[in-house]
Amino acid sequence: MVEEFGGTEQGRYLIVAKLEAISAEEQRISKNLALLKQRIQKLSNFDYRHFQKLRDEYHSLSVSARKQIEVELKDAILETTDEKRAANRSENDISGIGSDSFMGKCRYLDTIKETRFGSTVLVENRIDKSLYVIKKHDRGEYGKKEANILKSLKHNNIVRIFGSGGDKNTTVIISEYAPGGSLADRMVRIYDWEKAFALMVEVGKGLSFAHKNNIVHGNLRPSNILFDSNDIPKLSDFGLPIHYKETRRKNWYLAPERKSSKVADMYSFGVILFKLITGKNPEYDSQTNLMLGEIRRELPEDICAIFKKLLAIRVSHRFSSCDQFLMDYDDFQEDRKRAAASRSKKPVDVIPFKPKSNVWKYVVVGTVFMVVEVIVLYYFKIF
Repeated sequence: MVEEFGGTEQGRYLIVAKLEAISAEEQRISKNLALLKQRIQKLSNFDYRHFQKLRDEYHSLSVSARKQIEVELKDAILETTDEKRAANRSENDISGIGSDSFMGKCRYLDTIKETRFGSTVLVENRIDKSLYVIKKHDRGEYGKKEANILKSLKHNNIVRIFGSGGDKNTTVIISEYAPGGSLADRMVRIYDWEKAFALMVEVGKGLSFAHKNNIVHGNLRPSNILFDSNDIPKLSDFGLPIHYKETRRKNWYLAPERKSSKVADMYSFGVILFKLITGKNPEYDSQTNLMLGEIRRELPEDICAIFKKLLAIRVSHRFSSCDQFLMDYDDFQEDRKRAAASRSKKPVDVIPFKPKSNVWKYVVVGTVFMVVEVIVLYYFKIF
């Protein structure tokens, strides 16, 4: 962590000093917690109010201690990051905002997420009030390689990476903050198929860009698709390990081959799109053919074919790249436009006026009657 975040001696001493202070604080807190537990356990005369007070004191101390430790550790990392940037200041700084006003000037705001694998922290730049996210996990170097590549690249549909570091056991990634939440928050309702495709086409553009730069996502799911303040979808968490609060929970987005690859990303992409439209996970028959069920009636045949390529069990039958999906959908849109234009230009057939057959009968009968009448009159020499 020290080499990655701060190459200077001052940075090393700062982290060591901070960690020693945190360690001492942890020991003091642990002793207090132990004493509180003993007091709760040794109550001879049970007093519910007294017990409530001790319990609340215990929990508040636990929460505040945990947050304080997080703040101290993140501040140490941020300060050494600022030192390293200041030592290598240039106009082409990858942060794009200058080392003087970047991470060294940030303060802790909130813990967005915390699991036994790591934490996600929101920080604010004290100067310009910009928000950034710091993700830290202790499952090795997952995501570090991808972050190192992405921090030198930029795409409208990928969350921007400003820095990354860590050691063999820990990885820390600094990225932009997406205030619009995740796609998982928006999947409480079913999407119209055209709106769902329009959304996932934007996501697909970001995934295609990553694949072209040899970056595999490896854990594509609705919670990793975020929205910025303009409601633009952005991919995040490239290469980060799969984890759940409940380890027995099934990963419906994982490809059947259970391997991380571009083709596996396409399967995950397809599951998200399928769930947006149906609200269900894809199902297959005994021959491993995708069952579309009632939704088939609402979808054009070409869209059904796209789903079969996205969600094919056999890798050889699946889209091998996101570009193939984008091209197929673009071809479908073009064919649709041409068909609509052709219908609008088709000449209108003029239907000639045809009198009802009863009128003609009256005309014919009247004419015959008049002829007969003339003949009879002529015969009797009336004229």
